[in-house]
Amino acid sequence: MGKDDQLAYAYSILDRAVSLHKPKYAVTFFSGGYDSLVTTHLTMSYMERYYPKLPRFVAHINTGIGIEETAWSDVYQGEGMSHCPDDQRTEEEKV
Repeated sequence: MGKDDQLAYAYSILDRAVSLHKPKYAVTFFSGGYDSLVTTHLTMSYMERYYPKLPRFVAHINTGIGIEETAWSDVYQGEGMSHCPDDQRTEEEKV
């Protein structure tokens, strides 16, 4: 399967998900690894192109094993996306 076929397949999965669930916004998770870097870019590019009015968000998950070169500040701030800092509230404040 070539790159264009893989991209078409990924877009077909996103098409089915949007058609089935009719979301009010889109969220993708980014951990800093190469796989999440690719899926985040793919998903956000797709949503911007085909559903430009649908609000899009990226949630950063710090797994502790991310690749330094793909850190949030190096990747998505350059794409015009903002980063929500980690929740600094105590467990008692969150409840």
